[in-house]
Amino acid sequence: MFREGIILYGLYPDSVPQPDGPLKPVMTLKSRVAQVRDLPANSSVSYGRTYVSEHPIRTAVITAGYADGHPRRLSNQAYDIVNGTAYKQIGRICMDMHMLDITGDTTIRPGDEVVLWGAQGMSTEEVSQIVGTINYELTCLVTRRSTRVYLGE
Repeated sequence: MFREGIILYGLYPDSVPQPDGPLKPVMTLKSRVAQVRDLPANSSVSYGRTYVSEHPIRTAVITAGYADGHPRRLSNQAYDIVNGTAYKQIGRICMDMHMLDITGDTTIRPGDEVVLWGAQGMSTEEVSQIVGTINYELTCLVTRRSTRVYLGE
């Protein structure tokens, strides 16, 4: 018997060693920068004060949260890609947004594309490992709130 399942996403099952083979991940979770803010030292970011800046920082507010399929358990542990550069996620991931430390970058603007995971960003395996789950669950977490774009034939 053959079950397609996760292979439809171009991913290998969690318990199967991942050989160099023909599968290529086909899913990427993206969002946009909503706002850029400069914060003074000792500023807390997001709920619960799980992140407090040691020095003045520049932050980007990203329009994706756990209601969109971006697991809250990634809080303070993941990174996103903006304009080809990785930036650390800081503070707790909220229902509708999360924040990045973009200190030193003055080029990021509201509307810029952000890759949370997939092509260019963290792999589903990396994210799944941090969250303590399997890649299949991660792909299923993406909700209907997220716009889907299908490429190719």
